[in-house]
This record gives sequence, structure tokens and C-alpha cells, in this order.
Amino acid sequence: MNRRPEGHAPFPPIEDLALLADGETTALVDPSGAIEWLAAPRC
Repeated sequence: MNRRPEGHAPFPPIEDLALLADGETTALVDPSGAIEWLAAPRC
């Protein structure tokens, strides 16, 4: 399901993303399962 019209932002609307987090790492995942953004702790 590709709802990104030609010439628009390369990311899906925020309301289409899922938030996954475990208290240290957080990710935004699009409907296809691709990770759009990831915040990981420094080692």
C-alpha cells in the first residue's frame, strides 16, 4: 500500500506509523514493516 504521491514528502503521515519501544530503544515503523526512524542508546 503506497500512499505517497509523486513529489511529496518521502515519509508516510505520522498517523500511519507504529511506535515500538522497550524503555531504551524506540522505533517508528511504517505499515510495510520498514523502520522509518530509530533512536538507540549509545554504547
